[in-house]
Amino acid sequence: MDSKYPILDHYSHEKPTRQALVDIFKGEWSSSLPSIKNEQIISGHAGLFDDPRIHSLNNKVPLSGKKILELGPLEAGHTYMMHEMGAEEITAIEANNRALLKCLIVKEIYKLKRAQFLFGDVINYLKDCTEKFDVCVASGILYHMTEPAMFLELCSRVSDKLFIWSHYADAEVIKTHPVLSEKIKSTEEQVYKGMKYTEYQYEYATALGWAGFCGGADSNCRWLTKETILEILKMNGFKNIHVFFDDLSNNPNGPQICLLAEK
Repeated sequence: MDSKYPILDHYSHEKPTRQALVDIFKGEWSSSLPSIKNEQIISGHAGLFDDPRIHSLNNKVPLSGKKILELGPLEAGHTYMMHEMGAEEITAIEANNRALLKCLIVKEIYKLKRAQFLFGDVINYLKDCTEKFDVCVASGILYHMTEPAMFLELCSRVSDKLFIWSHYADAEVIKTHPVLSEKIKSTEEQVYKGMKYTEYQYEYATALGWAGFCGGADSNCRWLTKETILEILKMNGFKNIHVFFDDLSNNPNGPQICLLAEK
């Protein structure tokens, strides 16, 4: 039977190694993977496997023994950290199939036995979720949502503790920012539970052409202002909001905030 698919290109004739597993996605990794027994793993450059943000969360709410829901694990860097910190159970939801497979490679290499990775859309997962988790971790995902207000509301239903790291919109910063001034060109007024607010439409543009793309499932997403994020959290029962940091200028991709919201 004739076939134009080059299936034999997907076989290996090399000795099985951890690096060979990682190299299935060579050139697509964002994260720098930890070495194992002095064996260096060549991957990406971002320090997501030793991330100060997760250390801050663990210092505030010790993760040992906790049941955690992680939304958008990317390459399982934070999953690895939380597993090392003693989390009892981690359920991670990833919508990008290539990222999901990278997570499974990490799970295999580092023996993350108490973590499970599910493939699918976080909104659809949260809508049907009847479980309650000790902590919901939403790092690097809010600003990739097309319905960010709904996302925050759904997160509030599954846990009384919500950890967020996210970029946010600031009208004055956008005007002069070299990246955001090109990516955010339109806004739309919205209403959430009677509150009027503005969503800023962010276009991924050429970033969609990279196989290691780390964004959302649509060609654009909607950013909220910091004030809107905080107000929606309060409207959904989060009475105590601890801000680890709030930074307008030190991230090349725009203003960022890291916080823990508790009911």
